[in-house]
Amino acid sequence: MFRFWGKYKESKVHLLIYHSLDVASVAHTWLNNSPVLIKKFQQLFNVLSEEDIINFISWITSIHDIGKLSYGFQKKVLEAVNQLKTPLKPVLYHKPFDHGAFGAFWLNQSLKKNQLTIFPHPLEEKETLFWESLFMASCAHHGRFYSPSDYGRTVKKDYLKELDADLDGIRLDFINEITELFPIPKIKIMQSPTLARSAFLAGFISVCDWLGSNTNYFEYVSDKVDLQKYFNDSCSKAKKVLKDSGLLDSVKNTALNEVNKVFQLDFRPIQAEMNRLTNPSGLVIVEAPTGEGKTEAAYLWLYDLLSKGAIQGAYFALPTRATANALYDRIKDNFLKRLVPDGQITLELAHSSSWIKDSYMETFKSSSNSFNDPTNPEASVVSSEWMRSSKRTLLSSFGIGTVDQAMTASLKIKHFFVKFFGLAKGAVVFDEIHAYDSYMDTIINRLLEWLGALNVPVILLSATLPLSKKKEFIKSYSGQSVQLSSEEYPLITTCLNDVQEIGGMDAAINRVISVDYKEAEDLEGIKNLVLGKIQNGGCLCVITNTVKRCQELYSYLNEDTDILAF
Repeated sequence: MFRFWGKYKESKVHLLIYHSLDVASVAHTWLNNSPVLIKKFQQLFNVLSEEDIINFISWITSIHDIGKLSYGFQKKVLEAVNQLKTPLKPVLYHKPFDHGAFGAFWLNQSLKKNQLTIFPHPLEEKETLFWESLFMASCAHHGRFYSPSDYGRTVKKDYLKELDADLDGIRLDFINEITELFPIPKIKIMQSPTLARSAFLAGFISVCDWLGSNTNYFEYVSDKVDLQKYFNDSCSKAKKVLKDSGLLDSVKNTALNEVNKVFQLDFRPIQAEMNRLTNPSGLVIVEAPTGEGKTEAAYLWLYDLLSKGAIQGAYFALPTRATANALYDRIKDNFLKRLVPDGQITLELAHSSSWIKDSYMETFKSSSNSFNDPTNPEASVVSSEWMRSSKRTLLSSFGIGTVDQAMTASLKIKHFFVKFFGLAKGAVVFDEIHAYDSYMDTIINRLLEWLGALNVPVILLSATLPLSKKKEFIKSYSGQSVQLSSEEYPLITTCLNDVQEIGGMDAAINRVISVDYKEAEDLEGIKNLVLGKIQNGGCLCVITNTVKRCQELYSYLNEDTDILAF
C-alpha cells in the first residue's frame, strides 16, 4: 500500500494513501466547520450523530481514487513505479485507462461478490443499490458518472482484467485501513437512490479532491508515515486551503426580532406576509406587481433561513446580464453588508461578462487579504479568486447571475454536479420566472425536481405568472399535481408538505400607466423628445426594432447625454 503512487510531478511522488487522506481531511474539516452541510448530509443519509455523518462522508470521500490501485493506472508513469519499486508484473498497459471508471466497477463488483469486509453479511437488493449509487458518486470526481459499460471501453485487454485481480487484496487492505480511521455507522436505508443525492455527494467530493490536490498546501510525501498522524497534519492544512478559497465564510446568526433593524424596511403587505413565513424549506412563489418589493420579500425569507442555520447562502437567477448587474449592487449594499457588518461573505457575479462590472472587480482587490483580516470593513463582501472558474462560481455562499448558470446544474455536462452542489447547499431565487420559453422551462423544471428531492428552499418571483406554468413548477418541485383555486393578486403560494395560497394583500403602489403615441421618424425629432423627457433628471428607455436604427440613434444621442446601447 505504501508502494503505489497517486500523484507524480517533476520526479516527485505522492503516495496514493496520502493523497486519499489529504482529500478526506478536506471533507472532514469542511464538515466540522459547516453545520449546514452536516444537517444536509444527515437528512440525505438518515444518520443522526454528527460524528457518524462526518466519519461516513470522510470514508466515502477517501476511496474516490481506489481505481488508481490498478495496473492500468500505475503503469502510466513507469518512473514512479521504479522509484517506489511497486510490485507489478512486467506487462503492457492501456494508456487511456480511466481510473474513475475502473474504481466504480471494482467497488460494485466487490460489493456483489461480498468481498468488502465492511459489510458483515450479504446485502439486500435495496442496500446494494444504495451503496452502488454512493460508489458511483465517489468515483465521478473527474466530471461524469460511470455506467458498467464504461469499464469495458476503458480496459480493452482481457489479460489486464485478470492481472488487476492480483491487486484485489491490496485494494481491500486499503479500504480496511481507511475504515480504521473513519468507522462506518449503521445506515438505515429508507428510500431508493436518487440522482439528486448522488449529484450532491459527487459535487462535494469533487471540490474536496480539487482542494486536496493543491500542492501549495499538500506537499508530496513518499516516505512511510503513521496514517493517523499524517491525517491529523493534513487537517490543519485543509482548514487553511478551505479558508483561503472562501468556503468557510458564514453569516452570523442574528435574533429574528432584529429583522427590521437589519433591513431598515417599512414592510409593504407582500413583505410583511413573507416575514411571517416559518417554512424551513420548500417552494415559495411570489406574484406581485413590479415595484412591490418582491426581491426584498425574498430577502426576508432568506434571512429567516440563515438565522435558523438552514442554508449557507443563496443564488439569484435572472434572465439577463443587465438585470443581474443591477441586482448585484442591491444585494451587496442593501442585504449582505447589513447582514455581515463585522464579518465577511463571498459574493460572485456569474455570467460571461462579469469582468466588465467595476463594482464586482473591485471586490477582488481586497479579497487577497480579506480572508485573513475579518476586521477589514472594506472586505465584508468579497470575491474569491479560486471561484473565478466557471465550474466553481456557484460554490460561493452568495451568487447573482443569469439563469443559464443555474440551468447547467441539471444538464449532462462535465462536472454539472459541482454546480448542483453549489446551488443545493443554499437557497435558489428565480426572478422573472415567467420570462422563459418552453425549452428553458423544461430544463428549469428538471432542476426544480432535483432541488425538491433535497428539500432545497426555492423562491420564484413574478409579476405575471400564468397558472399553467405555476402548476408545472409546483409539480416538478413536489412531484405532485395540485389544484389551485385562488384568483387573488398579489398572491404568495407555498409548497412544503401541502400547498397554501396566501392572499388578502393590497398592492402598496397603485399605478396608472398611460401610452402617449407620437410620430418622430427623424433622428432630430427623437432626440428632442428624449431630451425633453429627461431635462429634470431620470432615466428613459428607447426601443428600436433594428440594430441599424439602434446604432444610428446611439451615435446621434451620444453627443448630448450619457447613453447605453444593448
